[in-house]
Amino acid sequence: MFFDYRVPEKALLEEYGKGTQVPLRTSQTYVLTSWNVYKGGMEGMHTDLAQIINESDFVHVQEFFLDEAQKQQVAAFHNFRWDFAKSFQDNSDWTGVALISRWEPFDVVAVRSQDGQPFTNTPKMSLISKFKIADGRELWLANIHSLNFNLDHSAFKRQLDALLRELSVHNGPLILSGDFNTWAWPRMEYLLTKTYALGLERALLESPVGFLGTTMDHIFYRGVGNVKGSVMDAIQTSDHLPLRLEFTL
Repeated sequence: MFFDYRVPEKALLEEYGKGTQVPLRTSQTYVLTSWNVYKGGMEGMHTDLAQIINESDFVHVQEFFLDEAQKQQVAAFHNFRWDFAKSFQDNSDWTGVALISRWEPFDVVAVRSQDGQPFTNTPKMSLISKFKIADGRELWLANIHSLNFNLDHSAFKRQLDALLRELSVHNGPLILSGDFNTWAWPRMEYLLTKTYALGLERALLESPVGFLGTTMDHIFYRGVGNVKGSVMDAIQTSDHLPLRLEFTL
């Protein structure tokens, strides 16, 4: 397997499709779904992702893998905006995190981890997407795939801190979701401390992953109302379950 993590900063982001350009309305209920798709490695994943896209306004994807099957799906949903923050190249295909949105963001920022995964030295990515609201406010959405296998958790903390610094300049509605790899309590404790300091609340969605049986996927929110969260446990085409959040602005 060939890893190439030396992506120039100007090439970190790729954009496909086009969402609606009207501002978000305060009278509407929105749905955000967050899912680590296991690089599309399980049969039926793209079918399930299509269902999720159709039922959501915003989709945060971790381990997004832009192979031929995924390129076909991007083309099929061309009336959605796709923003892809590239982490590394696996053979000829890129992987990273993505936002799929019915709405057109006015700005998108990719944040690459300072550190890399052990052995491969591949970085992890975060993605910040900013949307105009009709009343003049802004909704910011942040998607993260946290570094794994760092036993002293220092790299995990540096990556999270870098993302939260970017988010700290915004005092409006904010949703942060993704695969945080919180397989150890010191990670979870640090995550909760840092997110609570930004005024974020955690959606209580427990979804144990792997042999450790810990919840690694989370959604945090601030400045949104009528919040309703759920775990989509009927979808079994990844090693993670999708998390769904309904909210109003």
